[in-house]
Amino acid sequence: MKSIVLYSFFILSSFFIWGQKASVQLTVEPQEVGVNQQFSITIKSNVEGNIVENWPSNFVKGYGVQSLSRYVQDFNNGKMVQEHVVIFTGSFNKAGNYKIGPFYVRAGNKTYTSTTATINVLNTPQQSKGGDEISKRQLNQPAFGVIEVSSTKIYEGEPLVVNGRVYAREQTFGRPVLKRPFDFNGVTDAHEIQQTEMWETKFVKGREYESFTFGKKVLFPVGSGALSINPFEVYLPFIDQDYTVVSSTPTVEVVPLPGNAPSNFIGGVGEFSIEQKYPSNQKVKQGDIIQLDLIISGKGNLHAIESPTIQLPAGMNTYGDAEVNEDYAFTSQGASGKITYTYHVQATKAGMQTIKPVSIAYFNPKTEKYETAQASNSIQIAVQENKAFNIQEDTKEIENNPLESDKQYNYNKVKELLTPKNSWIWYSSGGALLLSALIFFLMKRKKEEQPEETTAPKIDVVKEQPIDISVVQASINRLEFYLKQQHSELFYATLEKTLIHILNYKLQKPEHSEATRNELLNELSLSVPQLSSQLKSLFNKCDFSRYGMGSDESEMEQLLNEVKGLV
Repeated sequence: MKSIVLYSFFILSSFFIWGQKASVQLTVEPQEVGVNQQFSITIKSNVEGNIVENWPSNFVKGYGVQSLSRYVQDFNNGKMVQEHVVIFTGSFNKAGNYKIGPFYVRAGNKTYTSTTATINVLNTPQQSKGGDEISKRQLNQPAFGVIEVSSTKIYEGEPLVVNGRVYAREQTFGRPVLKRPFDFNGVTDAHEIQQTEMWETKFVKGREYESFTFGKKVLFPVGSGALSINPFEVYLPFIDQDYTVVSSTPTVEVVPLPGNAPSNFIGGVGEFSIEQKYPSNQKVKQGDIIQLDLIISGKGNLHAIESPTIQLPAGMNTYGDAEVNEDYAFTSQGASGKITYTYHVQATKAGMQTIKPVSIAYFNPKTEKYETAQASNSIQIAVQENKAFNIQEDTKEIENNPLESDKQYNYNKVKELLTPKNSWIWYSSGGALLLSALIFFLMKRKKEEQPEETTAPKIDVVKEQPIDISVVQASINRLEFYLKQQHSELFYATLEKTLIHILNYKLQKPEHSEATRNELLNELSLSVPQLSSQLKSLFNKCDFSRYGMGSDESEMEQLLNEVKGLV
Protein backbone atom coordinates (compact mmCIF):
# COMPACT_ATOMS: atom_id res chain seq x y z
CA MET A 1 0.00 0.00 0.00
CA LYS A 2 2.85 2.35 0.90
CA SER A 3 4.53 1.80 -2.47
CA ILE A 4 1.27 2.61 -4.27
CA VAL A 5 0.97 5.96 -2.42
CA LEU A 6 4.58 6.94 -3.24
CA TYR A 7 4.11 5.93 -6.86
CA SER A 8 0.96 8.03 -7.08
CA PHE A 9 2.82 11.03 -5.52
CA PHE A 10 5.57 10.89 -8.13
CA ILE A 11 2.97 10.61 -10.91
CA LEU A 12 1.15 13.71 -9.63
CA SER A 13 4.45 15.63 -9.20
CA SER A 14 5.41 14.78 -12.76
CA PHE A 15 2.07 16.03 -14.06
CA PHE A 16 2.55 19.25 -12.02
CA ILE A 17 6.03 19.87 -13.47
CA TRP A 18 4.91 19.06 -17.01
CA GLY A 19 1.92 21.35 -16.59
CA GLN A 20 4.18 24.24 -15.44
CA LYS A 21 5.32 26.39 -18.36
CA ALA A 22 9.09 27.03 -18.35
CA SER A 23 10.02 30.69 -17.89
CA VAL A 24 13.47 32.37 -17.92
CA GLN A 25 13.35 36.17 -17.48
CA LEU A 26 16.32 38.57 -17.84
CA THR A 27 16.16 42.17 -16.57
CA VAL A 28 18.71 44.98 -16.08
CA GLU A 29 18.69 47.88 -13.61
CA PRO A 30 19.12 50.71 -14.30
CA GLN A 31 18.49 50.86 -18.02
CA GLU A 32 20.72 53.90 -18.53
CA VAL A 33 24.23 54.18 -17.06
CA GLY A 34 27.56 55.86 -17.73
CA VAL A 35 30.81 54.35 -18.93
CA ASN A 36 32.35 52.14 -16.19
CA GLN A 37 29.24 52.63 -14.01
CA GLN A 38 28.02 49.45 -12.31
CA PHE A 39 24.55 47.98 -12.97
CA SER A 40 22.87 44.64 -12.17
CA ILE A 41 21.52 41.81 -14.39
CA THR A 42 18.91 39.51 -12.83
CA ILE A 43 17.96 36.05 -14.16
CA LYS A 44 14.70 34.56 -12.81
CA SER A 45 13.70 31.03 -13.81
CA ASN A 46 11.21 28.38 -12.67
CA VAL A 47 13.51 25.73 -14.15
CA GLU A 48 16.53 24.56 -12.19
CA GLY A 49 19.63 24.01 -14.29
CA ASN A 50 22.97 25.38 -15.42
CA ILE A 51 23.06 28.93 -16.79
CA VAL A 52 24.95 29.58 -20.04
CA GLU A 53 25.98 33.26 -20.09
CA ASN A 54 25.92 35.37 -23.24
CA TRP A 55 27.59 38.75 -22.71
CA PRO A 56 27.97 41.45 -25.40
CA SER A 57 31.27 43.06 -26.32
CA ASN A 58 32.80 45.81 -24.14
CA PHE A 59 31.14 44.28 -21.06
CA VAL A 60 33.24 43.97 -17.89
CA LYS A 61 31.81 41.44 -15.48
CA GLY A 62 31.81 42.26 -11.77
CA TYR A 63 33.20 40.06 -9.02
CA GLY A 64 30.07 39.27 -7.05
CA VAL A 65 27.37 36.78 -8.15
CA GLN A 66 24.33 36.12 -5.92
CA SER A 67 21.91 33.20 -6.25
CA LEU A 68 18.86 32.05 -4.27
CA SER A 69 15.81 29.84 -4.54
CA ARG A 70 12.34 30.65 -3.19
CA TYR A 71 8.65 29.86 -3.60
CA VAL A 72 6.45 32.52 -5.22
CA GLN A 73 2.83 32.57 -6.31
CA ASP A 74 2.00 32.07 -9.99
CA PHE A 75 -0.70 34.69 -10.64
CA ASN A 76 -1.96 32.78 -13.70
CA ASN A 77 -3.17 29.75 -11.71
CA GLY A 78 -2.72 30.86 -8.09
CA LYS A 79 -0.27 28.05 -7.26
CA MET A 80 3.07 28.32 -5.48
CA VAL A 81 6.02 27.61 -7.76
CA GLN A 82 9.74 27.45 -7.10
CA GLU A 83 11.80 30.29 -8.56
CA HIS A 84 15.56 30.41 -9.00
CA VAL A 85 17.26 33.84 -9.04
CA VAL A 86 20.82 34.71 -10.11
CA ILE A 87 22.11 38.30 -9.98
CA PHE A 88 25.21 39.48 -11.87
CA THR A 89 26.90 42.91 -11.76
CA GLY A 90 29.14 44.59 -14.31
CA SER A 91 29.78 47.66 -16.45
CA PHE A 92 30.60 48.72 -20.01
CA ASN A 93 33.90 50.38 -20.88
CA LYS A 94 32.55 52.07 -24.01
CA ALA A 95 29.44 54.16 -24.72
CA GLY A 96 26.64 52.73 -26.88
CA ASN A 97 23.30 50.94 -26.89
CA TYR A 98 23.72 47.28 -25.99
CA LYS A 99 21.51 44.21 -26.10
CA ILE A 100 22.02 41.76 -23.22
CA GLY A 101 20.97 38.13 -23.69
CA PRO A 102 19.49 35.80 -24.36
CA PHE A 103 20.91 33.53 -21.64
CA TYR A 104 20.23 29.82 -21.61
CA VAL A 105 19.28 27.36 -18.87
CA ARG A 106 20.21 23.72 -19.46
CA ALA A 107 18.11 21.24 -17.47
CA GLY A 108 18.79 17.64 -18.38
CA ASN A 109 18.41 17.19 -22.14
CA LYS A 110 16.50 20.44 -22.59
CA THR A 111 17.68 24.02 -23.03
CA TYR A 112 15.49 27.02 -22.20
CA THR A 113 16.07 30.52 -23.61
CA SER A 114 15.70 33.72 -21.60
CA THR A 115 14.26 37.04 -22.62
CA THR A 116 16.58 39.93 -23.63
CA ALA A 117 17.06 43.47 -22.36
CA THR A 118 18.69 46.64 -23.65
CA ILE A 119 20.80 49.21 -21.84
CA ASN A 120 21.98 52.65 -22.91
CA VAL A 121 25.57 53.53 -21.90
CA LEU A 122 26.45 57.26 -21.95
CA ASN A 123 29.85 58.93 -21.99
CA THR A 124 28.67 61.04 -19.01
CA PRO A 125 26.68 59.17 -16.34
CA GLN A 126 23.18 60.30 -15.49
CA GLN A 127 23.77 62.37 -12.41
CA SER A 128 21.76 64.33 -9.95
CA LYS A 129 22.83 67.63 -8.44
CA GLY A 130 23.50 67.04 -4.76
CA GLY A 131 20.97 64.22 -4.64
CA ASP A 132 18.06 66.72 -4.78
CA GLU A 133 17.08 66.40 -8.44
CA ILE A 134 15.22 63.18 -9.21
CA SER A 135 14.50 62.24 -12.82
CA LYS A 136 11.15 61.15 -14.30
CA ARG A 137 12.69 57.76 -15.10
CA GLN A 138 13.43 57.20 -11.40
CA LEU A 139 9.89 58.22 -10.38
CA ASN A 140 8.44 55.61 -12.74
CA GLN A 141 10.40 52.80 -11.07
CA PRO A 142 9.14 50.79 -8.07
CA ALA A 143 12.23 51.96 -6.15
CA PHE A 144 15.29 54.11 -6.79
CA GLY A 145 18.36 55.36 -4.93
CA VAL A 146 20.27 58.64 -4.70
CA ILE A 147 23.46 59.76 -2.97
CA GLU A 148 22.78 62.89 -0.94
CA VAL A 149 25.60 65.42 -0.41
CA SER A 150 25.60 68.56 1.72
CA SER A 151 27.01 70.67 -1.12
CA THR A 152 27.95 70.33 -4.78
CA LYS A 153 30.89 72.75 -4.52
CA ILE A 154 33.34 72.83 -1.61
CA TYR A 155 36.86 73.99 -0.85
CA GLU A 156 39.74 71.61 -0.27
CA GLY A 157 39.66 70.58 3.40
CA GLU A 158 36.02 71.65 3.86
CA PRO A 159 33.80 68.93 5.37
CA LEU A 160 31.30 67.23 3.06
CA VAL A 161 28.43 65.12 4.43
CA VAL A 162 27.40 62.16 2.24
CA ASN A 163 24.77 59.47 2.74
CA GLY A 164 22.77 57.03 0.63
CA ARG A 165 18.98 57.21 0.39
CA VAL A 166 16.50 54.69 -1.03
CA TYR A 167 12.94 55.58 -2.11
CA ALA A 168 10.34 52.81 -2.54
CA ARG A 169 6.60 52.78 -3.16
CA GLU A 170 6.19 50.39 -0.21
CA GLN A 171 8.28 48.96 2.58
CA THR A 172 10.12 45.73 1.92
CA PHE A 173 8.95 42.35 3.16
CA GLY A 174 12.38 41.60 4.62
CA ARG A 175 15.45 43.62 5.56
CA PRO A 176 17.16 45.35 2.58
CA VAL A 177 20.59 43.98 1.70
CA LEU A 178 23.45 46.35 0.85
CA LYS A 179 25.22 44.61 -2.03
CA ARG A 180 27.71 47.40 -2.69
CA PRO A 181 28.23 50.60 -0.66
CA PHE A 182 29.03 53.91 -2.29
CA ASP A 183 32.71 54.81 -2.21
CA PHE A 184 35.08 57.49 -3.42
CA ASN A 185 37.85 57.47 -5.99
CA GLY A 186 41.07 59.15 -4.92
CA VAL A 187 42.41 60.05 -1.49
CA THR A 188 39.76 61.13 1.02
CA ASP A 189 39.65 61.43 4.78
CA ALA A 190 36.25 59.90 5.63
CA HIS A 191 34.66 59.32 9.05
CA GLU A 192 31.41 57.57 10.00
CA ILE A 193 28.56 59.56 11.57
CA GLN A 194 26.08 57.76 13.75
CA GLN A 195 22.51 57.66 12.41
CA THR A 196 19.29 55.70 12.92
CA GLU A 197 18.41 53.56 9.90
CA MET A 198 14.61 53.32 9.79
CA TRP A 199 11.79 53.76 7.33
CA GLU A 200 10.17 57.18 7.04
CA THR A 201 7.54 58.68 4.77
CA LYS A 202 8.80 61.19 2.17
CA PHE A 203 7.01 63.15 -0.54
CA VAL A 204 8.77 63.64 -3.88
CA LYS A 205 7.01 65.83 -6.46
CA GLY A 206 3.64 65.13 -4.91
CA ARG A 207 4.15 61.37 -4.63
CA GLU A 208 4.37 59.49 -1.35
CA TYR A 209 7.36 57.17 -0.84
CA GLU A 210 8.77 55.02 1.93
CA SER A 211 12.42 55.94 2.39
CA PHE A 212 15.49 55.20 4.51
CA THR A 213 19.08 56.45 4.64
CA PHE A 214 22.34 54.64 5.43
CA GLY A 215 26.13 54.98 5.40
CA LYS A 216 26.26 58.61 6.59
CA LYS A 217 29.83 59.95 6.46
CA VAL A 218 31.67 63.22 6.75
CA LEU A 219 34.72 63.42 4.51
CA PHE A 220 37.48 65.90 3.80
CA PRO A 221 38.60 65.64 0.16
CA VAL A 222 42.36 65.73 -0.41
CA GLY A 223 43.23 67.66 -3.56
CA SER A 224 41.05 69.66 -5.93
CA GLY A 225 38.96 68.76 -8.98
CA ALA A 226 35.85 66.64 -9.50
CA LEU A 227 35.13 64.26 -6.62
CA SER A 228 34.27 60.88 -8.13
CA ILE A 229 31.64 58.92 -6.17
CA ASN A 230 30.76 55.37 -7.14
CA PRO A 231 27.07 54.36 -6.84
CA PHE A 232 25.66 52.00 -4.23
CA GLU A 233 23.55 48.91 -4.89
CA VAL A 234 20.76 47.71 -2.59
CA TYR A 235 18.69 44.52 -2.87
CA LEU A 236 15.03 45.07 -1.84
CA PRO A 237 12.93 41.97 -1.04
CA PHE A 238 9.28 42.93 -1.70
CA ILE A 239 6.33 40.58 -1.13
CA ASP A 240 5.51 39.94 -4.80
CA GLN A 241 8.98 40.34 -6.33
CA ASP A 242 12.45 41.53 -5.48
CA TYR A 243 14.11 44.61 -6.88
CA THR A 244 17.73 45.79 -7.05
CA VAL A 245 18.43 49.52 -6.82
CA VAL A 246 21.57 51.07 -8.31
CA SER A 247 21.82 54.71 -7.26
CA SER A 248 22.53 57.77 -9.32
CA THR A 249 25.71 59.69 -8.52
CA PRO A 250 26.06 63.40 -7.68
CA THR A 251 28.61 65.83 -9.08
CA VAL A 252 30.83 67.50 -6.45
CA GLU A 253 33.51 70.06 -7.38
CA VAL A 254 36.45 70.53 -4.98
CA VAL A 255 38.01 74.01 -5.29
CA PRO A 256 41.63 74.67 -4.16
CA LEU A 257 42.28 77.23 -1.44
CA PRO A 258 43.32 80.71 -2.60
CA GLY A 259 47.04 81.44 -2.77
CA ASN A 260 49.05 83.84 -0.62
CA ALA A 261 47.96 82.33 2.68
CA PRO A 262 49.14 84.26 5.80
CA SER A 263 52.34 83.13 7.47
CA ASN A 264 50.43 82.02 10.58
CA PHE A 265 48.00 79.84 8.57
CA ILE A 266 47.63 76.50 10.38
CA GLY A 267 45.78 74.64 7.60
CA GLY A 268 42.36 75.09 9.18
CA VAL A 269 39.27 75.25 6.96
CA GLY A 270 36.15 76.22 8.91
CA GLU A 271 35.61 78.57 11.85
CA PHE A 272 38.04 78.64 14.78
CA SER A 273 38.98 80.64 17.88
CA ILE A 274 42.03 80.58 20.16
CA GLU A 275 42.78 81.37 23.79
CA GLN A 276 45.87 81.10 25.94
CA LYS A 277 45.80 80.21 29.62
CA TYR A 278 48.27 80.48 32.47
CA PRO A 279 47.62 80.47 36.26
CA SER A 280 48.24 84.10 37.25
CA ASN A 281 48.81 83.35 40.96
CA GLN A 282 51.76 81.02 40.35
CA LYS A 283 55.12 82.18 41.74
CA VAL A 284 57.99 81.77 39.31
CA LYS A 285 61.72 82.15 39.76
CA GLN A 286 64.64 81.78 37.34
CA GLY A 287 65.07 78.23 36.09
CA ASP A 288 61.47 77.18 36.77
CA ILE A 289 59.51 75.41 34.03
CA ILE A 290 55.93 76.61 33.65
CA GLN A 291 52.99 75.36 31.58
CA LEU A 292 51.29 77.51 28.97
CA ASP A 293 48.06 76.24 27.35
CA LEU A 294 46.91 77.25 23.87
CA ILE A 295 43.35 76.10 23.17
CA ILE A 296 41.98 76.09 19.61
CA SER A 297 38.22 75.56 19.40
CA GLY A 298 35.90 75.38 16.42
CA LYS A 299 34.43 73.23 13.69
CA GLY A 300 35.79 72.17 10.32
CA ASN A 301 38.94 70.18 9.71
CA LEU A 302 40.02 70.70 13.33
CA HIS A 303 41.64 67.25 13.40
CA ALA A 304 44.03 68.20 10.56
CA ILE A 305 45.37 71.59 11.73
CA GLU A 306 49.03 72.27 12.52
CA SER A 307 50.41 73.27 15.91
CA PRO A 308 50.39 77.06 16.48
CA THR A 309 53.62 78.95 17.03
CA ILE A 310 54.14 80.99 20.22
CA GLN A 311 56.36 84.07 20.33
CA LEU A 312 58.30 84.07 23.61
CA PRO A 313 60.31 86.98 25.01
CA ALA A 314 64.12 86.83 25.22
CA GLY A 315 63.97 85.65 28.83
CA MET A 316 62.03 82.49 28.05
CA ASN A 317 62.36 79.42 25.84
CA THR A 318 60.37 76.26 25.17
CA TYR A 319 61.36 73.07 26.96
CA GLY A 320 60.60 70.11 24.67
CA ASP A 321 57.62 69.60 22.35
CA ALA A 322 54.09 70.63 23.19
CA GLU A 323 51.66 68.07 24.60
CA VAL A 324 48.52 67.70 22.47
CA ASN A 325 45.14 66.87 24.02
CA GLU A 326 42.39 66.31 21.42
CA ASP A 327 38.76 66.66 22.46
CA TYR A 328 36.54 66.64 19.36
CA ALA A 329 33.95 64.48 17.61
CA PHE A 330 33.01 64.06 13.96
CA THR A 331 29.58 65.53 13.21
CA SER A 332 27.76 66.99 10.21
CA GLN A 333 29.87 70.13 10.71
CA GLY A 334 33.15 68.23 10.49
CA ALA A 335 35.45 67.77 13.46
CA SER A 336 33.82 69.80 16.24
CA GLY A 337 35.41 70.48 19.63
CA LYS A 338 38.82 71.72 20.77
CA ILE A 339 42.53 70.87 20.86
CA THR A 340 44.74 71.93 23.78
CA TYR A 341 48.47 72.45 23.20
CA THR A 342 50.43 72.49 26.47
CA TYR A 343 53.86 74.11 26.12
CA HIS A 344 56.56 73.72 28.78
CA VAL A 345 58.41 77.03 29.05
CA GLN A 346 61.54 77.74 31.09
CA ALA A 347 62.04 81.20 32.60
CA THR A 348 65.74 82.15 32.24
CA LYS A 349 65.67 85.87 33.01
CA ALA A 350 64.42 87.71 36.11
CA GLY A 351 61.92 90.52 35.87
CA MET A 352 58.49 91.02 34.31
CA GLN A 353 58.13 88.83 31.22
CA THR A 354 55.33 89.40 28.69
CA ILE A 355 53.99 86.73 26.35
CA LYS A 356 52.06 88.43 23.56
CA PRO A 357 48.66 87.11 22.42
CA VAL A 358 49.02 84.22 19.98
CA SER A 359 47.23 84.56 16.65
CA ILE A 360 46.33 81.98 13.99
CA ALA A 361 44.97 82.23 10.47
CA TYR A 362 42.39 79.90 8.91
CA PHE A 363 40.22 79.83 5.80
CA ASN A 364 36.50 80.45 6.27
CA PRO A 365 34.52 78.81 3.42
CA LYS A 366 31.43 80.90 4.27
CA THR A 367 33.17 84.21 3.64
CA GLU A 368 35.67 82.61 1.20
CA LYS A 369 38.50 84.52 2.88
CA TYR A 370 41.46 83.90 5.19
CA GLU A 371 40.58 85.13 8.67
CA THR A 372 42.62 85.65 11.83
CA ALA A 373 41.82 84.61 15.38
CA GLN A 374 43.82 86.01 18.29
CA ALA A 375 43.89 85.34 22.03
CA SER A 376 42.13 88.04 24.04
CA ASN A 377 45.06 89.29 26.12
CA SER A 378 48.76 88.95 26.80
CA ILE A 379 50.26 87.10 29.77
CA GLN A 380 52.36 88.91 32.40
CA ILE A 381 54.75 86.73 34.43
CA ALA A 382 56.87 88.12 37.28
CA VAL A 383 60.07 86.06 37.40
CA GLN A 384 61.98 86.26 40.69
CA GLU A 385 65.74 86.26 40.71
CA ASN A 386 67.41 82.95 41.54
CA LYS A 387 71.17 83.33 42.20
CA ALA A 388 71.61 79.56 42.19
CA PHE A 389 70.48 79.42 38.55
CA ASN A 390 73.25 79.94 35.97
CA ILE A 391 72.64 80.26 32.26
CA GLN A 392 75.11 78.13 30.29
CA GLU A 393 77.07 80.40 28.03
CA ASP A 394 78.75 79.19 24.84
CA THR A 395 82.00 81.06 25.51
CA LYS A 396 84.20 78.03 26.20
CA GLU A 397 83.65 76.65 22.75
CA ILE A 398 84.69 79.96 21.21
CA GLU A 399 87.83 80.12 23.36
CA ASN A 400 88.83 76.59 22.45
CA ASN A 401 88.43 77.27 18.73
CA PRO A 402 90.55 80.32 17.80
CA LEU A 403 90.25 81.86 14.37
CA GLU A 404 92.76 81.11 11.62
CA SER A 405 94.16 84.67 11.91
CA ASP A 406 94.79 84.08 15.62
CA LYS A 407 96.55 80.80 14.81
CA GLN A 408 98.80 82.57 12.27
CA TYR A 409 99.50 85.36 14.75
CA ASN A 410 100.54 82.86 17.47
CA TYR A 411 102.73 80.96 15.00
CA ASN A 412 104.62 84.14 13.99
CA LYS A 413 105.16 85.02 17.65
CA VAL A 414 106.71 81.61 18.33
CA LYS A 415 108.86 81.87 15.21
CA GLU A 416 110.18 85.25 16.36
CA LEU A 417 111.11 83.84 19.76
CA LEU A 418 113.25 81.11 18.14
CA THR A 419 115.67 83.56 16.43
CA PRO A 420 119.45 83.44 17.50
CA LYS A 421 119.30 86.79 19.22
CA ASN A 422 116.70 85.40 21.60
CA SER A 423 118.62 82.13 22.28
CA TRP A 424 118.96 83.01 25.98
CA ILE A 425 115.17 82.97 26.21
CA TRP A 426 115.17 79.51 24.61
CA TYR A 427 117.71 78.07 27.07
CA SER A 428 116.00 79.65 30.06
CA SER A 429 112.62 78.32 28.92
CA GLY A 430 114.06 74.86 28.32
CA GLY A 431 115.56 74.69 31.80
CA ALA A 432 112.28 75.85 33.33
CA LEU A 433 110.40 73.19 31.40
CA LEU A 434 112.78 70.43 32.60
CA LEU A 435 112.43 71.59 36.21
CA SER A 436 108.60 71.72 35.87
CA ALA A 437 108.54 68.20 34.40
CA LEU A 438 110.59 66.85 37.33
CA ILE A 439 108.27 68.45 39.89
CA PHE A 440 105.18 67.20 38.02
CA PHE A 441 106.58 63.62 37.99
CA LEU A 442 107.21 63.65 41.74
CA MET A 443 103.75 65.07 42.55
CA LYS A 444 101.96 62.57 40.28
CA ARG A 445 103.78 59.66 41.95
CA LYS A 446 102.73 60.92 45.36
CA LYS A 447 99.10 61.35 44.20
CA GLU A 448 98.94 57.80 42.88
CA GLU A 449 99.87 56.51 46.33
CA GLN A 450 96.84 58.30 47.86
CA PRO A 451 93.23 56.95 47.37
CA GLU A 452 91.29 58.79 44.64
CA GLU A 453 88.30 60.85 45.79
CA THR A 454 85.34 61.23 43.42
CA THR A 455 82.78 64.00 43.54
CA ALA A 456 79.38 63.45 42.00
CA PRO A 457 78.33 66.22 39.60
CA LYS A 458 75.53 68.44 40.76
CA ILE A 459 72.34 67.96 38.72
CA ASP A 460 69.38 70.27 38.95
CA VAL A 461 66.35 67.96 39.34
CA VAL A 462 62.93 69.40 38.53
CA LYS A 463 60.45 67.57 40.75
CA GLU A 464 57.21 66.81 38.92
CA GLN A 465 54.20 68.20 40.76
CA PRO A 466 51.25 65.98 41.81
CA ILE A 467 48.30 65.95 39.45
CA ASP A 468 45.94 68.90 39.88
CA ILE A 469 42.21 68.47 40.43
CA SER A 470 41.58 70.59 37.30
CA VAL A 471 43.01 67.75 35.18
CA VAL A 472 40.51 65.32 36.68
CA GLN A 473 37.64 67.77 36.17
CA ALA A 474 38.63 68.37 32.54
CA SER A 475 38.60 64.63 31.93
CA ILE A 476 35.10 64.37 33.45
CA ASN A 477 33.95 67.22 31.19
CA ARG A 478 35.11 65.20 28.17
CA LEU A 479 33.08 62.23 29.44
CA GLU A 480 29.96 64.43 29.57
CA PHE A 481 30.63 65.62 26.01
CA TYR A 482 31.05 62.09 24.62
CA LEU A 483 27.91 60.95 26.45
CA LYS A 484 25.94 63.79 24.90
CA GLN A 485 27.30 62.98 21.43
CA GLN A 486 26.71 59.23 21.96
CA HIS A 487 30.33 58.32 21.10
CA SER A 488 30.59 55.17 23.19
CA GLU A 489 34.12 54.20 22.08
CA LEU A 490 35.56 57.60 22.99
CA PHE A 491 33.52 57.61 26.21
CA TYR A 492 34.98 54.36 27.53
CA ALA A 493 38.50 55.18 26.37
CA THR A 494 38.30 58.49 28.26
CA LEU A 495 36.67 56.79 31.24
CA GLU A 496 39.72 54.58 31.75
CA LYS A 497 42.03 57.63 31.61
CA THR A 498 39.78 59.48 34.07
CA LEU A 499 39.93 56.64 36.59
CA ILE A 500 43.74 56.62 36.38
CA HIS A 501 43.74 60.40 36.91
CA ILE A 502 41.62 59.90 40.04
CA LEU A 503 44.04 57.26 41.33
CA ASN A 504 47.02 59.57 40.82
CA TYR A 505 45.13 62.43 42.48
CA LYS A 506 44.22 60.36 45.54
CA LEU A 507 47.81 59.10 45.85
CA GLN A 508 49.33 62.56 45.21
CA LYS A 509 51.24 61.33 42.16
CA PRO A 510 52.07 63.24 38.97
CA GLU A 511 49.73 63.10 35.99
CA HIS A 512 52.04 60.96 33.87
CA SER A 513 52.95 58.43 36.52
CA GLU A 514 54.71 55.32 35.22
CA ALA A 515 52.84 53.02 37.61
CA THR A 516 50.23 50.65 36.15
CA ARG A 517 46.61 50.79 37.26
CA ASN A 518 46.99 47.55 39.25
CA GLU A 519 49.99 48.97 41.08
CA LEU A 520 48.03 52.14 41.84
CA LEU A 521 45.01 50.14 43.06
CA ASN A 522 47.20 48.00 45.34
CA GLU A 523 48.86 51.08 46.80
CA LEU A 524 45.51 52.77 47.40
CA SER A 525 44.07 49.63 49.06
CA LEU A 526 46.66 50.00 51.85
CA SER A 527 45.30 53.42 52.86
CA VAL A 528 41.70 53.60 51.52
CA PRO A 529 40.54 50.03 50.79
CA GLN A 530 36.90 50.98 50.16
CA LEU A 531 37.80 53.56 47.52
CA SER A 532 40.21 51.11 45.89
CA SER A 533 37.40 48.55 45.67
CA GLN A 534 35.05 51.10 44.07
CA LEU A 535 37.63 52.08 41.47
CA LYS A 536 38.42 48.45 40.70
CA SER A 537 34.71 47.78 40.10
CA LEU A 538 34.51 50.76 37.73
CA PHE A 539 37.56 49.51 35.80
CA ASN A 540 35.88 46.12 35.38
CA LYS A 541 32.64 47.71 34.12
CA CYS A 542 34.62 49.85 31.71
CA ASP A 543 36.53 46.86 30.33
CA PHE A 544 33.35 44.82 29.92
CA SER A 545 31.53 47.59 28.02
CA ARG A 546 34.56 48.55 25.95
CA TYR A 547 35.69 45.08 24.89
CA GLY A 548 32.60 42.98 25.56
CA MET A 549 28.92 43.32 24.66
CA GLY A 550 28.70 47.10 24.77
CA SER A 551 26.20 49.23 26.68
CA ASP A 552 23.40 51.73 26.21
CA GLU A 553 23.09 55.41 27.09
CA SER A 554 21.61 54.77 30.55
CA GLU A 555 24.58 52.64 31.60
CA MET A 556 27.04 55.26 30.35
CA GLU A 557 25.19 57.92 32.36
CA GLN A 558 25.24 55.72 35.47
CA LEU A 559 29.01 55.22 35.16
CA LEU A 560 29.51 58.97 34.76
CA ASN A 561 27.54 59.66 37.96
CA GLU A 562 29.62 57.08 39.87
CA VAL A 563 32.83 58.76 38.70
CA LYS A 564 31.56 62.19 39.77
CA GLY A 565 30.79 60.76 43.21
CA LEU A 566 34.42 59.80 43.71
CA VAL A 567 35.83 63.31 43.25
